[in-house]
Amino acid sequence: IINNAGIGDEVNWQKTVRINLEAVISGTYLALELMSPERGGVVINVSSMGGIYPMPYAPVYSATKHGVIAFTRALKYLKSDGIRINCICPFVVDNALGRAGLDIMPDKYKKEILDLGMITTDKVAEGILQLITDTTKAGAVLRARSKGLSYHIFPEDKPKSKL
Repeated sequence: IINNAGIGDEVNWQKTVRINLEAVISGTYLALELMSPERGGVVINVSSMGGIYPMPYAPVYSATKHGVIAFTRALKYLKSDGIRINCICPFVVDNALGRAGLDIMPDKYKKEILDLGMITTDKVAEGILQLITDTTKAGAVLRARSKGLSYHIFPEDKPKSKL
């Protein structure tokens, strides 16, 4: 299953929390009801680069997408049951929704996003396929940016020093 839910309504922030976070949690738990160690399964939760790096102009959106990442990472233990849950974090996507978001964004941030480059839907799809097919990944957070795909490594996931 691919959980892709997202709005950016900072005024009606409760709706943003319901759609961006609660819907992803609900979709994941519904999918888990259909999965088992015998059948296995994969869930891909779509978050955002705004879930990794705070967005001062959209704090509720950013918080919900951070919640999606934390939720996904917390379920990586399910890999031992043959179920993998991973997360993709696209940068601003070059489509109608992404361009509409740019239109309402403060100029300071709009320029930064345009300088970094919007990402194509094809690149996001490539990342999703990578997360589905790479059976070593569970609780993984894949960043999808104009310069390519890369896994986000959290401090607690770094190898421990033997010193």
